Amino acid sequence: MLNKTPTSHNKGSVHRGILFFITLFSITFKCILFLSFINNKNTYSFNLALGFKSSIYFLNYYLAFIMLFMSFYFLFKNKGHIKYLISINSILTLFILVDLWYFRGFNTVPSLTIIKQTANLDNLSGSVFSMLSKYDLLFVLDLIILSLWTLKHKNIYIGGKRHLGLFFGTIIVTLSFIFYVPFSTEILKKDNDKSYLFSM
Repeated sequence: MLNKTPTSHNKGSVHRGILFFITLFSITFKCILFLSFINNKNTYSFNLALGFKSSIYFLNYYLAFIMLFMSFYFLFKNKGHIKYLISINSILTLFILVDLWYFRGFNTVPSLTIIKQTANLDNLSGSVFSMLSKYDLLFVLDLIILSLWTLKHKNIYIGGKRHLGLFFGTIIVTLSFIFYVPFSTEILKKDNDKSYLFSM
């Protein structure tokens, strides 16, 4: 019995780590998939080659922004871990889908200025079904699989602890990475070959 508990705990830690990184790369892939739709001539279908080509310069920033949101995972314990993974995955997926649907309707992604123009939103609500594609199911496929897998393996999150060190460490690293370019160009007035990413 004494030998079984550490083994079960270690196995649970491995599974939790795997699910964390699966969620991270799954959301990142959805960003690439989004670009695969909007860069395709037919936005109701997708071209993964175009998506990967378009995302190559942004991929590190996608990962950094996603990790920033996922860092709050370390503030939870036990089943709060899986609940947060599914929740943040669902929220970010919804944002991506709304951007995609809006793009299909207006050939642009929504911005704060556009959102304030309620006439556009009225038009969007009236034609939302025309903006859907059967391929949009790809965005929620991982959520379905993850939810079903979690129901089958309910005990892997027992013993999951909070990790404040990982939380603060992840926050500091991701924010430093995200703001390094604008800080160096705008504050330090240094040239940076990636400054164009923040002028778009």
